[in-house]
Amino acid sequence: ALCLASESDREDEWLPLAWAIRNRVESSQYPDTYVAVILQPMQFSYFNPFTRVDSEAIFEVAMSEYPGARQPDAMSCAAWVIRAPAWERPFSHRVLHFWAPAAMDPPGTDPSWASQMKVFELPGNFRWKFAES
Repeated sequence: ALCLASESDREDEWLPLAWAIRNRVESSQYPDTYVAVILQPMQFSYFNPFTRVDSEAIFEVAMSEYPGARQPDAMSCAAWVIRAPAWERPFSHRVLHFWAPAAMDPPGTDPSWASQMKVFELPGNFRWKFAES
């Protein structure tokens, strides 16, 4: 939930982001737990400064930086995606990557690693791009 809320301030964007994270958990290319996937170095911007973090430290940071109604809503979204049947995916199980072109350097570009992947945008979602591995 903290990963979703830290990646986007828009609740309508959390669902596809959560599915991409679940796809990583279910992929043999990544660790098989949500915590391990999210804490991999240089994968999710909010967690980049951390090299060793325990769950209590993450929770303390979450409550101090994301107070209010957003956290419970992100929790609901994350819990739903974790429990949802696979057919609810909005895209292929091979979609393991996402980024916001506006946050890239220079803004509006794609990361270099994306040139080797099938890149797409979801209808109505103009801030994020997704890629299949």
